[in-house]
Amino acid sequence: MLKNLKEIIEGNESNYLLPFYWQHGNHRERIPAQIERIFDSGARAFCVESRPHKDFCGDGWWQDMDIIMDEASKRGMKVWVLDDDHFPTGHANGLIVSGYPELRKWQLAEKHVDVVGPMKGASLLLPLIDEENESLIGVYVYRRDCYEELLSDAPLTLTNNVSGSFLYWDIPSGIYRIFFLYKTRKGTNRPDYINMLDPASVDVLIEAVYEPHYRHYGKYFGNVFAGFFSDEPNLGNTMYGSGQAGSNIYDKKMGMPGLALPWSDAITEMMEETLGYSAKGCLPILWYDHDDKACRSGSASADGSYLPSGRGTAGTDPDTFVTGDMRTAKIRYAYMDAVTRLYRDSFTKRVGGWCRSHGVLYIGHIIEDMNSHARLGYSAGHYFRSLDGQDMSGMDIVLHQVLPGFTNLKHTSIAFGGMVDPEFNHYVLAKLCSSMSHIYPLTKGRAMCEVFGAYGWAAGIPMMKWLIDFLLVRGVNYFVPHAFSPKYPDPDCPPHFGAEGHDPQFKGFSVLMKYTNKMSHLFEGTLHRADAALLYHAEAEWMTGDDCMLTQKPAKKLYDDHIDYDIIPADAFTRAEDPAKVRDGKLCIGREQYNCLVVPYSKYLPDGLTEALAKLQDRGLSIY
Repeated sequence: MLKNLKEIIEGNESNYLLPFYWQHGNHRERIPAQIERIFDSGARAFCVESRPHKDFCGDGWWQDMDIIMDEASKRGMKVWVLDDDHFPTGHANGLIVSGYPELRKWQLAEKHVDVVGPMKGASLLLPLIDEENESLIGVYVYRRDCYEELLSDAPLTLTNNVSGSFLYWDIPSGIYRIFFLYKTRKGTNRPDYINMLDPASVDVLIEAVYEPHYRHYGKYFGNVFAGFFSDEPNLGNTMYGSGQAGSNIYDKKMGMPGLALPWSDAITEMMEETLGYSAKGCLPILWYDHDDKACRSGSASADGSYLPSGRGTAGTDPDTFVTGDMRTAKIRYAYMDAVTRLYRDSFTKRVGGWCRSHGVLYIGHIIEDMNSHARLGYSAGHYFRSLDGQDMSGMDIVLHQVLPGFTNLKHTSIAFGGMVDPEFNHYVLAKLCSSMSHIYPLTKGRAMCEVFGAYGWAAGIPMMKWLIDFLLVRGVNYFVPHAFSPKYPDPDCPPHFGAEGHDPQFKGFSVLMKYTNKMSHLFEGTLHRADAALLYHAEAEWMTGDDCMLTQKPAKKLYDDHIDYDIIPADAFTRAEDPAKVRDGKLCIGREQYNCLVVPYSKYLPDGLTEALAKLQDRGLSIY
């Protein structure tokens, strides 16, 4: 008999449920009964949700947590903790502001003026800035056309022409846009948050939340205390200055004038490693397209002439400016590649490494909604990199994102804009999560979903059963039901399971949870087999904006024709250690094997990726 099935029949299956258990700080005497209710539901673990608590990491919190740890220990249950005083993760319980304000997040912003020459001895007043929170990075000039496109000439550096509050320049003949680039604390939805791109800033979160829990409960780490959960950490950049009339929160990306951009002083150096030339003068191209036609090499001098040697006269940097086809695409790729690698290495891998060195696990999820997972703003630029370092892949289905019967119809939702696209939610969302669990060794096949949140009391057990099956057949096998709340009635994101005895469906919910746990155990340790690998579109969208096909397009076609797939990031093909291989005509990534690779249309893809795919094709891989 299959070992997993035998364990289920004997009642010895493992636990795959860790529902949120909200803390308000005013129900200490009822904690034992509430944990008993969670136990009765079939869950053998829970995640302590800190958001409503008024004394997180204070005396009241530790008093509540003492009872929680003791009650969980008595029942053989595991305890997870949501890792900040409220979501999204990154506030560091206020310590970043009170203790390390110099480590708050930075943004990159631009202000510009347009001028027409020739004009000898011109002087321009510098834009007003907040000197306490902003500093000038540099001043760069591009010729431009009547459509605000930057022309193919090399940028002229005028930083050294700044004196006091004025910029002095002999303007050559033509139309020019002068960019003033600033490092700023503004242009973010969370000015009191850590900088996810800065390891020292991320350490403040560890100091504020992780280390105090270890000091209090170190003896439980690795047994009762299972680990920490990051909820929707993000880059948090928003519109800046005159661009305040923002767009869809899910759509913050390259080429959007007025958008502040995540910043670290390490970014330009990383960009230069990718581009092979100086990056600072290229930064305006992150907002405005650069004409890739009729390009020439060289650096512009102060009089508008060009120096093939790449060395300018007064007012220019001695850097070679290499132009050519794909220039806009390559610069935007280099920037996003740097940002997402910094996020991965400074935040996710750093926090995950701390957890594993202390005997616990690290899990959570970003905001994935409507393809925001590959963009800036409320997400983190790259689904796979943003979770690389966690011990489970992660996602959520909340706010009516997925509803039965709406596979091919846009439908109302509580999410931003009141409407969601089922093509993404049905064919990509859960498959991103399960795909990562299949090909990233650290996850060990664990794919976690936070589920049911804010579906409301109208979401009964039949609806919940449909959602669980929807996730199971897409490869998700760990579940965070949202939520157990000690407050009734509680208008905050119901349904609430048990509802202090007011939930008539709790018995049915408990049956569903036990079913969910058994099904998850049945699949534990098994090997997923898919016919196709499907290339993740993040890099294509960074480079081309809307001139690429989103992953959801071929995903829908494959799934509807009963062709299973995993979504594969470009990193799997280009990484130095253990890149994808071809054996007997099959694409091999870790334990997975695929008969072919499907590449969604894109005007451009990174050079390293196209070279890697060409080699795989030469070795017999079918690429469509």
